[in-house]
Amino acid sequence: MLSRLIMRVVSKTHSGPIPSADELEHLERVQPGPAERCIAMAEREQAHRHPVEAKVVTTEIALRGRGQLFALIALIVLIAAVAYLASLGLGTTAASLGAATIVGVVAVFITGCHYDAAGERTQPEAPAKRNRARHAQDVIDASRAAANRSA
Repeated sequence: MLSRLIMRVVSKTHSGPIPSADELEHLERVQPGPAERCIAMAEREQAHRHPVEAKVVTTEIALRGRGQLFALIALIVLIAAVAYLASLGLGTTAASLGAATIVGVVAVFITGCHYDAAGERTQPEAPAKRNRARHAQDVIDASRAAANRSA
């Protein structure tokens, strides 16, 4: 006689600050009140997260604008240095510096690539396309850094 073993695997996934409706219903049957507390906790977390995320976006915009300003200043200084070297009769040196400046600026504008402090190539990341968990961790890190600075 052949015996058959039938196995059924059920997998559930849930993502979010509030448990699923089934879980909330089970919690309420076990002990009244957790569903209301879970929802209140999620509302408090959201009320905190929204202003923090707005601050992060505002700060990112300000940093990018400051970076562009510093890049413009550096470009003007390099162009002035090229003109000064050329006026001294150092045409080859001026041409080399000018060509390197132009190539560097054009490369950044065309490719949109940046290099970090270690010289590693990085692609700028749009805030809206970030992994949600990574963004949340960035927000937490920024909040802690701000708290440490004010303390």
